[in-house]
Order: sequence, then C-alpha cells, then structure tokens
Amino acid sequence: MPRLRSPPCCWRRPAAPGCAALAIAALLLAATRCARLCRACDRRPAVGGDPLRPAVPCLRSPP
Repeated sequence: MPRLRSPPCCWRRPAAPGCAALAIAALLLAATRCARLCRACDRRPAVGGDPLRPAVPCLRSPP
C-alpha cells in the first residue's frame, strides 16, 4: 500500500527561525497592552479622591 502524501499544492515552506520569535513577542506585547487597558478601566477612584481625569463639560456642575 503506498504512503499517503498531501498534494504538492498544499506543501508549505518552513518559516524563518526569527518569525516564530517575532510572532510570540507581538502576542505578548498585545496581551500586556490589553491587560494594562483593562486594569485602567477597572480602577475606581478612592472615595472623596480626585478623579483620574476631569469630567467632560456636560457633566460638570455649573459654576
């Protein structure tokens, strides 16, 4: 019985050695950036403390 092989159109050239490292580094950077943004959104101002940024003009109380 002959060995089953994939057709030549589906053969893939192996990636360059540095490509895997670059892909992993990019994923790690994206993950840390996402985590940092999530932490910033979860942060609650302390009771009576200053907010992280001033409120938009429509939410400010009139002077």
